[in-house]
Amino acid sequence: MYGNYKYSNDVTLEQTTIVSDTEITPYYVWNTCFTKDALIQEMQEAGFEFCEIFSDVTGRAYNEENETMAIIVEKN
Repeated sequence: MYGNYKYSNDVTLEQTTIVSDTEITPYYVWNTCFTKDALIQEMQEAGFEFCEIFSDVTGRAYNEENETMAIIVEKN
C-alpha cells in the first residue's frame, strides 16, 4: 500500500505500508521543500551560521535554476 500527499507550506507525505503474514507496519516519510532563504533562516534560528551554498554536493557553483542545493553551516 502506498500513498503520496501534498499539504500546504510545501510539505509532502510519502506513506508506505508493509503487510506481512504476521504484522502490518506503516512508514511515514515527511518532506519539506525550502527556498534558499527559508532554509538559511531556519538554520540560523536553530543556532547555525551560514557558510556557503552550492548547486550540489560536489561543490558546483550555486545556480538558482537547479532543483538541488547543498549548504555548509557551522554550529554556533
